[in-house]
Amino acid sequence: MKQVDDIGDNGFIGEIKQLLEEARKQVVRQVNTTMLKTYFEIGRRIVEQEQKGEVQAGYGNYLIAELSKSLSASFGKGYSKRNIELMRQFYLTYKITQSPISQSLSWTHYIRLMRISDEAERRFYEIECEANHWSVRELNRQFDSALYQRLALSRDKEKILELSRKGQILEKIILCRDKKDALVEITLPEDSTQIFASRYQTVLPSKEELSKLIKK
Repeated sequence: MKQVDDIGDNGFIGEIKQLLEEARKQVVRQVNTTMLKTYFEIGRRIVEQEQKGEVQAGYGNYLIAELSKSLSASFGKGYSKRNIELMRQFYLTYKITQSPISQSLSWTHYIRLMRISDEAERRFYEIECEANHWSVRELNRQFDSALYQRLALSRDKEKILELSRKGQILEKIILCRDKKDALVEITLPEDSTQIFASRYQTVLPSKEELSKLIKK
């Protein structure tokens, strides 16, 4: 019957499911946005409080330790000394930057992004993460494959971006701290069966070396 067909997942019920899915995504986005704003504000207040007590040696460490202890007692996990330090770093990293805090990126994204010291490179990966909906795993993969440096040296930047978005490693170089298969597996795209690492490097090649590789 036509009326029955209209009720299924392609009709009335499907529309209700879509409404609920959109509502769920909106709630997640709102929670994420609120959390990022709150962490930024916590970082700001820590820095300002540190400045008030700057004449006291070790005051900053004492402040973070006491804050962590109190917040953990009141709110549970998530407020370790390390996490509090990251909130402080979050504020210091983005207080004067020209790049806004994206609502599309998670706190875990920002923890990874803050490890990129060069502001231009960090901003590049922020934009790519947001535009292409990169997971943190994908961000790590693209960063470890030196995408930013490749684009800086390449004459065909659009082609490199196109290939990177398809999950292809352009050169047979795996950048990792240790020569371990586990790290290589993380660096390569998921379900990769035709990409192999023929060369390991623990540090990024020089611009001259990268230029030669790209021209091959």
